[in-house]
Amino acid sequence: MTQRTTTARALAVMCCWSILGCMPMLARAAPALFEQPHALSAPAVVANEFQHVEQVNEFFNRLARIPDRRLWGQEDYWAAPDEVMRVGGGDCEDLAAAKYFSLRELGVPAERLRLVYARVLDIQRQRIEPHVVLWYRPDVDADASREWLVLDSLRSDIRPRTQRGDLLSWLTFNEVQVARLTPSGVENPLGGTELLKPWNILLARHNALDTVALVISIHTL
Repeated sequence: MTQRTTTARALAVMCCWSILGCMPMLARAAPALFEQPHALSAPAVVANEFQHVEQVNEFFNRLARIPDRRLWGQEDYWAAPDEVMRVGGGDCEDLAAAKYFSLRELGVPAERLRLVYARVLDIQRQRIEPHVVLWYRPDVDADASREWLVLDSLRSDIRPRTQRGDLLSWLTFNEVQVARLTPSGVENPLGGTELLKPWNILLARHNALDTVALVISIHTL
């Protein structure tokens, strides 16, 4: 997929979100996402991608963190990005998933993204709580040894996984697989997304929006 096609798809998906009233907020928060890309060298493409990662992380971290029970009247509801934008917030998995889908539409492949079930140490409350974050791996010379970076709704900075001693990660997943994470950070695949019903349902709902966006993007080329 070319850079232009990727950007057209991304803009088309964001256009679909705009129908639900979220576009003005996103455009103000991350105007660089809407710039027309030029021919870039490999290092420049990598730098540009990380700028997008930072902007997406900053944007969704500005939204309110609201428990599912208060927002949706359910104990565990996984909101789609358009729902997160419409209500102006969500809980940790909603914000992490919104970042995941945004970066996918901006061209970051699934193999370099992981949603992660974890437990986080809340220093203020002096307790460990369930949490979901997004991992992102930069693509520099296709080096698979590059360390995962953590996008966390509880923190504004993006740090390597090994620098997050407060985060106890144990399960990773994306649109391809679900994997158990060993203490040393190795992923042991468990199977497909059907193993996580809420995530599987969210994928299906998002893909329905993506189909509409793809039709729009074809007509913009």
